[in-house]
Amino acid sequence: YHVYPRGVNRQCIFVDQRDRIFFLRSLVRACRSGDLGVVAYALMSNHVHLVLLRGQYELGLGMKSLLGRYAQYFNRRHERSGHLFQQRYGASLCDTDAYLVHLIRYVHANPVRAGIAATPADYPYSSYRWYARGRWPRWAASEFVASSFGTDRALRRFFTATDCDADRREVDAHAERAGAPRPDRRVLSQRDAGPRLVASDAGEAPHLRALQEAIEGARGLEPGALCGRRSTRE
Repeated sequence: YHVYPRGVNRQCIFVDQRDRIFFLRSLVRACRSGDLGVVAYALMSNHVHLVLLRGQYELGLGMKSLLGRYAQYFNRRHERSGHLFQQRYGASLCDTDAYLVHLIRYVHANPVRAGIAATPADYPYSSYRWYARGRWPRWAASEFVASSFGTDRALRRFFTATDCDADRREVDAHAERAGAPRPDRRVLSQRDAGPRLVASDAGEAPHLRALQEAIEGARGLEPGALCGRRSTRE
């Protein structure tokens, strides 16, 4: 399965390295308990990409345990409450080896598409190094990958020759055929992640519209200038 949980309201789910390490430890725990099997992953800022094998239980049970454990940690550490993830994570079934190649390369190329890494190898929070180096942690689903693609040399050839555009087209096309939402739909890049106030928000919320008018009046700006398309120094 390609699984992609997202932060509620597009907010960041990782603040720093400590958060990412805790998420990975929770993922390892889920694998060792038999809940999930990890083929590939990439941790972004407001979403995660996971290529998973279903464990001895239903996929939903493993994901509920993983995301619930992390959400409790995140809320406790950052002194917040409420939901951290969207109510339902995205998921689509990977049903062929050919699609699996595109999917894993797509996941590893996410930091490149987001503009936070020049190459997949430059990003430390993904499984790319497993394929590039041929070294797998014990908790990863290495036997499944080896049975699908053969030798370490074949693996490196498959997964290091990334064609970002082709991989993305294949993943999007597969999602459309399966009737699932596109993995990148409404997901911001790491540089853009977090709450944003845009013109449409101000138009929909009366208290924000009143605040906008008050600021514009206090600064001597034209009505609507605060949410205009062109920025000014004022």
